Amino acid sequence: SAAKVFGVDRPSRRIRGFFVEATNLVPHAWHQVSPLVNQPLDNNRYVLWLHTLLAEQEPVLQRALTQTVAHCVSSPAAQFWTSRFFASHLHAVIAVVSSPGTGKALADTVMRVASPLLLQCHFNTSLQGLERVILFLETWVKQSSLTTASARPWVECAEALLMMQLRGQIQGTAAQAPFTLTPAACVVAFLLGSEGLKIDTAYSADTKERLVSWLRNGLCGRVQGHEDIVSRGYVASEALECLVQGQPGEWWSTPASALRTLVCQVLLPGWLLNEADSALVAHRNSAVLRLLPSAAVAWAKCASHLAETDQMSHVIEPLERLSHDWAAAWDEQSNHARDTPLRKYFASLVFLLVGTVVRNTDLSTLGCAGILSSVRALAYVDMFREDTLEYRAVCRCVVERGAALSGFIEEFLQLLGDFHSKQQQQQQQLGNLSCVHFLLGLAANPQIIGSESFLTSVWPIILGCIRSGGTQGPNSVERAAVAARAHALTAVCLAQLGTQHCAEMLQEYMKASIAAFQASPSDDVCRALQFSTSALARDVAMLRDKQGNDGDARALQRWLLQTIGASILDSLDQQCFEAAEGLFQVLSAAAEQIDLCFLPEPFYSESRLQAILEAHPPAREMWLRCVVARFPERSRELLIRSMIDAFPDIAAAASPDAAVTGQSMVTASMPPRSAL
Repeated sequence: SAAKVFGVDRPSRRIRGFFVEATNLVPHAWHQVSPLVNQPLDNNRYVLWLHTLLAEQEPVLQRALTQTVAHCVSSPAAQFWTSRFFASHLHAVIAVVSSPGTGKALADTVMRVASPLLLQCHFNTSLQGLERVILFLETWVKQSSLTTASARPWVECAEALLMMQLRGQIQGTAAQAPFTLTPAACVVAFLLGSEGLKIDTAYSADTKERLVSWLRNGLCGRVQGHEDIVSRGYVASEALECLVQGQPGEWWSTPASALRTLVCQVLLPGWLLNEADSALVAHRNSAVLRLLPSAAVAWAKCASHLAETDQMSHVIEPLERLSHDWAAAWDEQSNHARDTPLRKYFASLVFLLVGTVVRNTDLSTLGCAGILSSVRALAYVDMFREDTLEYRAVCRCVVERGAALSGFIEEFLQLLGDFHSKQQQQQQQLGNLSCVHFLLGLAANPQIIGSESFLTSVWPIILGCIRSGGTQGPNSVERAAVAARAHALTAVCLAQLGTQHCAEMLQEYMKASIAAFQASPSDDVCRALQFSTSALARDVAMLRDKQGNDGDARALQRWLLQTIGASILDSLDQQCFEAAEGLFQVLSAAAEQIDLCFLPEPFYSESRLQAILEAHPPAREMWLRCVVARFPERSRELLIRSMIDAFPDIAAAASPDAAVTGQSMVTASMPPRSAL
């Protein structure tokens, strides 16, 4: 009845008066020694529900309802942590332990609830019991702010529980191991680690030290099982700052080890994708899995304070192995399984984990080996990538830090070569393709490009990726994406290194690019090839200005126009119109850099533009749009006049939205600053 009355609209004065009077009688029936109280909490679920419904809407009833709930929860027969309707009871119990106000009455009420709850969860060390404690603490933070007044009774109860353990006043298995990290220890870690809770001023230093010692000694003990792994990880992630105060630097390895085990064996183990969907759903809904963000941040903090050897063994290498295992497991999944939202969800969590750990680690504390291992970890999970500006910034920071270390660039280039070799041997492996794609993007770094070994190491890889993108077979879309990334890296390289003394190398690049595109046209590859061709033609044009018409630059410029023009006509002869039109856009990108003195001749003759426009009428409008939008004014006048003379009817093709199209194409034609 209360749910119907108070759950929709504000009740009338008469009905409200009836419920207020009736509710005030509840504490008299559910008094502390009443049989109604001394029974399982599930039998009193409607009493707790009444508190949830009325406590906020009717403040005058809050005290009476709070006392009633406290009586029910504190009963020895209640068994809150194992109750069937735990989720329903949760909000009412939290409302009691976080009741606003101060005073002895409130403290006594909270103490009466906290003491049995702590004692019960201390002995209920099952995984379900631990999950419920974590859910209780999680809901406490969400539902109300943690105050010193509401926390003090819990801390006092926890200290009393610890002292009883140490004195042997508690019978059972827990009495034999007083520093075991039971779910009660998780409550202590939650209180010690809560932001804004001034424990130092609310409790004595001795109290805090005893509780912290409980957690420290528990972390140093032997791991007893799955539940103990979760408890250790929770304690390390929630109370890390308190645990490490006053400890030597090597002590950071203790929480780092606990967090490593939690993340790699419980939260996101590499074998998780082999589980059935029902198990994955249960894990996704578990309160334990929601520890991942805080555990990742704490794990990264540990890495920043450890010596290099411990960094590698406790954080960086386990993170890399986890990333590798997930990439390998993803490769083994069927296409249908990869497309399911459930498995994509867990893949995104792995990406979040690796990105969070790398972002929150002080990169200045990592050596060359640590940076390289971080790069490998990021490369493995790049297939799960959720592209954000923050993630790109993290990747760039990692490479910039590595480039400042001796030996990193050589090791990085070797790493890129190793992954490319695996890609050639195992073209069906999505993981290797993703890693090469990622590393090609990271290679667009000025320090890496400027190294002596860059061209000799990377140029064969660029050509191999481009040729692979033009072959048919499995993962053709992914291989095309790698080819587009290779073209983007080429554009960045040419912008930084130029084209002088590289004629043969660039000719080989253009031949491979054209052949691959003719075999397998792609919009992404076409755009990337335009970028690189524009960068090539721009630098060649500047060199020609310096060398004159008899230098190598002019010869390379002539060869470039002849080669692209011939490939377009060849594609048209083979009825490959998609490839022909894509290459025509590449030719347009090269033509933008042609000096005015070469227009319209010898540009028309060298590029065979007239033959192309005659053979493929749609190219006329494409060329006119390009000229109007992207060429300088004087060049535009010459070329438009030549077009009208050759094709008088083309004047009708000028579109009123050419300016809009031109603006977007100018933006699109700019070479990328980074291949990421």
